[in-house]
Amino acid sequence: MPSQECSNGSQPLQHAGRELWNGFVICEFGCAAILEVPVFGSATIVRTRTTDLARTIAPEPSRVSRPRQPRRGGSIRAGRAGIGPLIRLFAVEGRGRRYARRTAVGSGSDRRSVRKMRTMRSVVADTLGEPSEVLHLQTRPVPEPGPGQVRIRVAAAPVHASDLHTIRGRYGFTPEFPTVPGIESVGVIDELGSGTDDLTVGQRVVTVGVRATWQEYVVADAERVLPVPDGMSNSTAAQILSNPLTAVILTGDELDVRPGEWLLQTAAGSTVGQSVIQLGAHAGFKTLNVVRRRSAVEDILALGGTAVICTEDEDLRERVADITGHDGVSKAIDCVSGQVGADVSRALEPHGELVVYGALSTHRQTDPDKLTIPIFARSLIYETKTVRGFWLFRWFIETPKDRMAAAIDRTLQLADSGALRVPEGQPILVEKFSEAVYLAEAPAHGGKPLLVFEP
Repeated sequence: MPSQECSNGSQPLQHAGRELWNGFVICEFGCAAILEVPVFGSATIVRTRTTDLARTIAPEPSRVSRPRQPRRGGSIRAGRAGIGPLIRLFAVEGRGRRYARRTAVGSGSDRRSVRKMRTMRSVVADTLGEPSEVLHLQTRPVPEPGPGQVRIRVAAAPVHASDLHTIRGRYGFTPEFPTVPGIESVGVIDELGSGTDDLTVGQRVVTVGVRATWQEYVVADAERVLPVPDGMSNSTAAQILSNPLTAVILTGDELDVRPGEWLLQTAAGSTVGQSVIQLGAHAGFKTLNVVRRRSAVEDILALGGTAVICTEDEDLRERVADITGHDGVSKAIDCVSGQVGADVSRALEPHGELVVYGALSTHRQTDPDKLTIPIFARSLIYETKTVRGFWLFRWFIETPKDRMAAAIDRTLQLADSGALRVPEGQPILVEKFSEAVYLAEAPAHGGKPLLVFEP
């Protein structure tokens, strides 16, 4: 095959991969495809290599039987808004080396060779649409690590609501289809590429900013994996770098909530909300927690929440004034948006700050004009309040490496010490992925659904 420029944007090289039956080739660096991810409002183009074999066509997918779930709202079938910049969730320098010393190399069973395994199971979305309709289980080639890369045998990968909204086209980017969803995973390194001296076959690791994790094997740059502390469960490790990390960033770098201060938060029963409550108990700040069901109040108080407001039968603004009194509250985080987000903004003291990091109230909304927060202008202007957004993906892109490393390290320390406890997830075999997809958005579904590949 003639020399040509590799799809990862590197210098021209001789492609030495084997030709697949569909005419595509995987080069010696494992870069059969590039995942092009439009980012709203960004003008920085960053190129990265990916091992998501989105463009290789494996044998005809074996569709699994899935329970039919009633459709809860339509789907936006919006096309891609042009070719945007590529997201590069880059690695963290000084990536928890003390954890590496404490991380045991796996047993003989963990060193299982995949040399005889030519294919793997992947959950694939063929096209934009409702997850229950476009996801299926597919057999794909096992990827090979290139220089500076490792291959990970995935032990658990969480199913987040944001994964499902990405498939629907309602998230901050739209991947190129077909695509393998997933943004977090924990697993065991089973093969090393050259130049990966700091890592070991059999070492348990989490992936940092690696996409396409809903599959049996993932290839990642060595700088994008972190060793897992010995005492940390796979369930905790699989979830630690999304919601718990978000809680640490919001209460620290974003709002700098001090001991004795009030922090008002919506969706207090969510994983981020529960993490914020625990951080308040650990750091000494008070949490004013908003929930929408009366049945959730006792659970929030038992977890350590200072006070709870239930919007099912209470007025949010009135209750904030009653609870905080003359002190008031000047810092808030919101992942609901809509009218609830507007009420939170209006309840803040003058010069108050609101950070919006989600839009739960709009997840079933199909009218783009309704994806709003109806902020009260008089309150915003004359009380000089601030309302701004936060998106973890953009944080990964734009945050200086030293600050990123510090936030991730702090999150791991808090979890390892027990100060931050991540709710136990629900392991679900990949063959039953449709159950995990349903539970990810079901009310009061319990622990986070985790796709696993072994019973």
